[in-house]
Amino acid sequence: METWQQVLDYINSFAGVIAVGAALFGIIAFFFTLGTRSTLRTLVRPLKSIGHPSADPARTIPAIAKAVENNQLRIEGLTRSLEELADKSRYFFQYTGLVRYDAFEDIGGQQSYSLCFLDGNKNGIILTYLTGRNSTRSYTVAISGGVPSRKLSDEEASAMDEALSAAAKR
Repeated sequence: METWQQVLDYINSFAGVIAVGAALFGIIAFFFTLGTRSTLRTLVRPLKSIGHPSADPARTIPAIAKAVENNQLRIEGLTRSLEELADKSRYFFQYTGLVRYDAFEDIGGQQSYSLCFLDGNKNGIILTYLTGRNSTRSYTVAISGGVPSRKLSDEEASAMDEALSAAAKR
């Protein structure tokens, strides 16, 4: 019993220090709780935009994790769609070249033209329209891999060069 009395006397001699320490611990715990509550409110605030009730903090973190997972799945789907679209776009006409000229001496105003369309693989066509006083003639030349299916006129070659130079710039 005497040892207990000595322990209690020893503790009593530090009672003031212990009380101050307990008060400091209580103040620190109070501010820590306020900080945690503020952090939780910051986490909950975005949930209002996705229609999740923010009154239940126990469901807050799982709801955020679910929203992040859903966003990740959507981003992966959009990435796949973008890659598919990029693959398909190689077959769209992307490059053009246009040369206007006077095909005949008696017709002015550069009403004749050669127009070249190329896709991402340098496949396409050249459309040539020769406008005369009484008639208009049209010609088409197929292009495969940047190589025409027949010998080109100077104007057709210029239109194709213009389209190929646009392709080289990208």
